[in-house]
Amino acid sequence: HTKLVLNPSSRIIELFFAPQEITSLESHFAFRINKESWIDNGQNTVILLQNLAPGDYEVEVVPVIDGEKFTEETITFNFELKPFFWQTNWFRLVLFLLAALAVIGFNKWRNRQLIRKNQKLEMLIGKRTEQLNVEKEKVENLLHNILPEEVAQELKDSGQSEARIFNNVSVLFTDFVGFTTISEQMSPAELVATIHEHFTAFDKIIEKHQLEKIKTIGDAYMAVCGLPQETDEHAVRTTLAALEIVDYMNNKPNPLFKLRVGINSGSVVAGIVGLKKFQYDIWGDTVNTASRMESNGGIGQVNVSKSTYELLCDNPLFEFECRGKLNVKGKGEIEMWFVRKSENGHLA
Repeated sequence: HTKLVLNPSSRIIELFFAPQEITSLESHFAFRINKESWIDNGQNTVILLQNLAPGDYEVEVVPVIDGEKFTEETITFNFELKPFFWQTNWFRLVLFLLAALAVIGFNKWRNRQLIRKNQKLEMLIGKRTEQLNVEKEKVENLLHNILPEEVAQELKDSGQSEARIFNNVSVLFTDFVGFTTISEQMSPAELVATIHEHFTAFDKIIEKHQLEKIKTIGDAYMAVCGLPQETDEHAVRTTLAALEIVDYMNNKPNPLFKLRVGINSGSVVAGIVGLKKFQYDIWGDTVNTASRMESNGGIGQVNVSKSTYELLCDNPLFEFECRGKLNVKGKGEIEMWFVRKSENGHLA
C-alpha cells in the first residue's frame, strides 16, 4: 500500500503480484486502473502498463475463481508518475514569464528604435525647416528689396496687390549730366562699378529719410515719399534727401559725374506691373512733371515745382531761388525754384 513515485522516463511499468492463497488451479486475475472497467489478465501475475500520462494511479487486482471476482481479496498498488519538467505548471509559468519578458523587451527595443527614428526624423525635419526658413528669409528679403514692405506682405497674403491712388506724395528724379559722353571715357566695368557706388549711397540716403526707391533706368534714379505709408512730411523728407544726395556728389573727387535733381509733389497711382520680373511702379502727371523738373534743373542743384515749393516755402530749413516760368517740352510754361539749405536752419 506504499505509494511509489516514478520518474518521468518510466513509460513502461510492470507490476508484479503474488497471491498468498490460490484455491483453484483454474484461478486467474483481473485488474482495473483508477476505478475504470475491469480487465481480465488471465493467470498472468504481471501487469504491463505503457504510455501512461503523468499523474496519480491506483491499480486494483482481484482473483477470479470460477468466473467470480473475490473483491475482498483485492490487492491495491498506488503510484505517481511524475511529468517531464516541460509538462509541469512551473515550467509553463516560467515559459509564460519568459515569453512575457521577451514581448516586453521587444516592445521596449522597438519603442527605443522608434524613439531614435523619430529623433532622427525630428533632427532632419529641424534641419530642413531651418534651411527652408533661411531660404524663405532670403526670398522675403529679396521681395522686400523689390517691393515696399506693405505691398510685399499683401502679395504674400493674397497673391496679388491692387493698384492704389496716393494723393499726397513727392517724387524725386536724379540724372547724371552728359552720361553718354562720360560712358565713352570709361571701361564698362569701371562705369558699372561707379554707378553702383553712387546708387548705393543714394539708397542709404533715401532709406535714412524714409523714401521708397522705385527704380533706376540707366543713369536715372527715381524715388518717392508718401507711399505706401502716407505722411504729411513727404515734401520735407524728399527735399532733405535730395539736398544730401547733392552734397554727396559735390564732395566726390571724381569731376566726371555731375548731378541734376528734380522734385514734384502731387498724386500718383502705384502698383505692381507684370507677372514675371514684376516691379512696383508709379504713374501720373506728377511723375512726368518731376522728370521735367530734373531735366530742366541745374548741375548740382535741386529743382522743385510750384506744388513742392508751396509745401516748403514756410519751412525755416530751406531757402529758395525763384527761376520764374520756364517752357517745358510737352508741358508749356512751368514755374520752378531752386532749393538750398537755409543758413539759419540745420538739415537732419
